[in-house]
Amino acid sequence: MLEMSITALMVLLTAVTSFSLYLTCLKLYPENKFSLFFWTHLFSYAFFTIFVIIYEFWIEHEHVQAVHEFVTTVTFTNLPLYIAEAAITIASIVLIKELMSTNEPGVVIAFTQINVLFSAVGFYLLGDKTSFDSFIGLLIIFCGAMIAGMKKFSFNIFKDYEPKLFKLGAAYAGLQTSRILITYLCTAKMNTTTQEILQTLTKHLHVIPFAPLTPLHFNVGVQSIIVISLFIYTAYYLDKPQSIINGIKNHFKVVLLLSFLFTAFGFLYLQVFGMIANKDIIVGTMRLYVPLTIALGYLLFQKKPSKQVIVGTLVIVCGSMYTMFV
Repeated sequence: MLEMSITALMVLLTAVTSFSLYLTCLKLYPENKFSLFFWTHLFSYAFFTIFVIIYEFWIEHEHVQAVHEFVTTVTFTNLPLYIAEAAITIASIVLIKELMSTNEPGVVIAFTQINVLFSAVGFYLLGDKTSFDSFIGLLIIFCGAMIAGMKKFSFNIFKDYEPKLFKLGAAYAGLQTSRILITYLCTAKMNTTTQEILQTLTKHLHVIPFAPLTPLHFNVGVQSIIVISLFIYTAYYLDKPQSIINGIKNHFKVVLLLSFLFTAFGFLYLQVFGMIANKDIIVGTMRLYVPLTIALGYLLFQKKPSKQVIVGTLVIVCGSMYTMFV
């Protein structure tokens, strides 16, 4: 039984498609990938900010005071959580670059889906009700991800996995789970658990008035901190400021395309986060980007997946379908 409206399903599937196209088209950008992520997050921040301001002025007919509240709320509310997500973004990019340097993209994309179980446990601890059927679907996805990461078909997970893939992939999955849970904490409807967490954070940090925000306002806030962090990391830590300039100067069309796809995914994903009560369904359905991305990689770049990846991906699809319809 489908536990979401047709509208929510269409929004979610469009988010899946946007994210798959975004991941596939990353190969079109030859410069340092950190500079690309800087530009995609910057454009995303700009697009979301313009959208919110237009909404405040022309739809809600608010004035200067509303804009002032918007700026202060987005900039200062939940700031430590935004900083944490910026750190997660940079760490995730470092890990995924390392994983991609030693493994086929299909293996990395499929194996890192082990985070679905981490996310389900996190949602449960944050007060979201997890149905048994949803858990079964996520468990199937987890098994498919484990199969995709194997060197050969075997039941010995310690012997037949690349140690580096297993360690870095698990670390990456943990970071992505943290990102998902921060999004949930900042945008979900308040419940007893999330309220207690936010009050505890506020009490210990004193001046930060933690509060849940609408998905749009949350995205504006977190993107602003991510953009600043990526610029500092790329220009000063990596000492590659020229890659930022060269990226937009030499590859403007590619940057614009990727920014559009990234923004579309962010907008649609955060919208559907408020449309579907059972967050496990979102987590499960989003995994459909795995087979779509692998298929697009094969069609466009002739990246043929291994047998383990094909079997694991098919299992992931079964788990996603189970989560959606059972």
